[in-house]
Amino acid sequence: MLKLPQTLPKPVLVPVVPGGGAGNPLGWSPYSFAYDAPGADGSSSRSESGDAQGRVTGFYTITTAEGSRRRVSYVADENGFRATVDTNEHGTADESPADVVWRSTAPKVHGGGITRPGGAAGAQAAFYPAGGQQQQQQQQQAFQYPFSKA
Repeated sequence: MLKLPQTLPKPVLVPVVPGGGAGNPLGWSPYSFAYDAPGADGSSSRSESGDAQGRVTGFYTITTAEGSRRRVSYVADENGFRATVDTNEHGTADESPADVVWRSTAPKVHGGGITRPGGAAGAQAAFYPAGGQQQQQQQQQAFQYPFSKA
């Protein structure tokens, strides 16, 4: 299991100033930022940039002192959000759930690894074992204003 570093970087504030203009009706401003935060128990890094049309590309990386590494590269644009995960974490395998691409270089595990029997329903059943546990679902109620709108 991947442990997050105990020393996290301080947040970097990036000012966002609307750009405006006919080709940029939403006022997106190009930006970019990056950081690298090494630590005794691992490290993390991130890099991201966005353009005047609101498209965003970037990645973040988490590495443990034991050598486990996860890098998530992502794109958010007019085609939606897409991510690719490259990792060497034990118990992972190449797969593409929910339009996310997982590429694993971890050794293949035979027996005792992470499995999802029966698809999504089987995964939920495995997550909530029978006996002693209950699950309750409730529909969200609509908000009622305590005052009249004028």
